[in-house]
Amino acid sequence: MENLYDLRQKVFDSLELQAQIVETEGRDLDVGEHFKAQFTVTHKFFNPATGWYEGTVRFLDCKLRIEATPYAKPVSAPPVIIPLGTLSYVGQSFRTTVEFEATSNLPNIKFASGIIIDPPETYVKARVEARFDIEGFFNFWQDKTFWTQIESG
Repeated sequence: MENLYDLRQKVFDSLELQAQIVETEGRDLDVGEHFKAQFTVTHKFFNPATGWYEGTVRFLDCKLRIEATPYAKPVSAPPVIIPLGTLSYVGQSFRTTVEFEATSNLPNIKFASGIIIDPPETYVKARVEARFDIEGFFNFWQDKTFWTQIESG
């Protein structure tokens, strides 16, 4: 990293947020039905050049903010804010599941050639927030073990 802006970008890229629908009422998701989505937040501050991470990297006070879209909303009143705690090491993650209700859908698109496309709808706006432990990042240590021969007398 050449400067603090590079560090900031690396930190930004290293807090990963993923979502996937894990449960629906039927095979297809229809307006008015409930479904569940699982959110995963993962600590990814990894340096492939060294095979390890640089310094002590922790994300403090992590929280997940879930908002409605025009097509779905969380069953509990949006926005839903879920405190996650601290992500202390590379690979650590938090998972949580939130129940949604499908509220509307986009109309199908029909082309002149007769092809019909059913476009996907955005079902959630999610955001992960955390504080980067900048002081911990600049804590350094060096461990070594030294050997010698010790005779019995």
